[in-house]
Amino acid sequence: RASGMEAFGINQQNLENLGLDAVARDRVMQMLCVYSQGLQTAFESVVKRSDNPNQVQEVIWRAWSALMEYVSRKFRGVTTRPGVEFVASEEPASVSPRRRADEEVARLKQELEQRHRERLRMEEDLNQQCTDLASVRSELGLLEAKYTAESRL
Repeated sequence: RASGMEAFGINQQNLENLGLDAVARDRVMQMLCVYSQGLQTAFESVVKRSDNPNQVQEVIWRAWSALMEYVSRKFRGVTTRPGVEFVASEEPASVSPRRRADEEVARLKQELEQRHRERLRMEEDLNQQCTDLASVRSELGLLEAKYTAESRL
């Protein structure tokens, strides 16, 4: 299983296959390594200074993702600004991953409780059917005894 940049198809051979010479390939590898490490270090230092690290992470990563999407589109000649819609179209940044997890847990608990209530109703129905069958069986026993007694007369 590929790791690091290779997980995204970035390695010397793939870059060479794209037509990059050795200098450009090395520059791409250095650029990705330096900027990713620098971004991670800066990001961690900002998050540590926050009273709400989950929200800060969410806001910064959404903004960074939107910016990268915008730069990518601009580089490809797309003149619209879908990066803005990209951020706006997703959940609000104020919804932290922890909150989403808590909401999912609550939803699953509610679903489990609903299934439990349905199972209890089914169990009650089965118990009622058993009671009804026992009653019918008793009536049949009485009818059989009455028929047997009448047939002896």
